Amino acid sequence: LYCQIDHKELHELFPEFAEHKNKCRYADCTHTKEIECGILEAVNNGEIAASRHESYKKLYNELKNIDRYK
Repeated sequence: LYCQIDHKELHELFPEFAEHKNKCRYADCTHTKEIECGILEAVNNGEIAASRHESYKKLYNELKNIDRYK
């Protein structure tokens, strides 16, 4: 299975993440579990729907596990 998008770019497909991603402490934040993640803070504050973030995490993990070199 070949996929055009890399797991590190997935957040770009979630427009509601855009205004929050620059609030992350770490430049390489995955937005899945890090402390001081702007997106996780927005989910906790109700600014981003928890269901959307769950979808993001599921897709992130699936994309991360694709072997691109098969």
